[in-house]
This record gives sequence, structure tokens and C-alpha cells, in this order.
Amino acid sequence: MEPGAAFQLPFSVLTEGSGGKYTISARNDKNFPSTYPLSLTLTSGEYTNSSLTITPPAGTPSGADVTLTLEAKSASGLDSNYVVLRISVVTKVTRRPLGSRRWNR
Repeated sequence: MEPGAAFQLPFSVLTEGSGGKYTISARNDKNFPSTYPLSLTLTSGEYTNSSLTITPPAGTPSGADVTLTLEAKSASGLDSNYVVLRISVVTKVTRRPLGSRRWNR
């Protein structure tokens, strides 16, 4: 993920329970701005796909990392799961194509 650029993280949620409305929550240890659906409607035995977008501020140093926790919880609270991810912030490196150097003789 690059400083100052929105990074889209796709995710899927599956329940073997009765399905229904699940609350989605996300948090990260750097308080980087993020957007994601607040809820998803799940059907038992079927994956529901969505995504979270997180944007590290432009001044975030390359090499920094963020710990992101994403959770899905049923309305009853009896069915829930979460994932914890560590994502690195890396400044984009651009290289000249081979043969683009000029040599002075």
C-alpha cells in the first residue's frame, strides 16, 4: 500500500448458520482513514464479497506497517469471526527501462 493512495482490500464472509444481517467492523492501530460496509446480508452456505478501502496519509514513511482487524458479527452475536492483517506501507519505486541510459564517450 502506498502513502497517500487508497488501497482496496477485498474480503469474503461465509456463514454456515441461518444467515441474515451481519455487522461489519474494522479498526487499525494507526487510525488511517478507512471505508467499508457497516453491514452485509449473508445467505447460509454462500460467500458474500465486499471490500475495505484504507488510505495511509501522504506523509507515512515507507516501511511503516499497520495492523488491521476486520470483524463480522451476526445480529444475535452468536456467530462471529475476525481476521487480523499486517499491511506494509511502501513508496512506489520507478525504474528506467533497460537501455534508457545515455553513455558519454
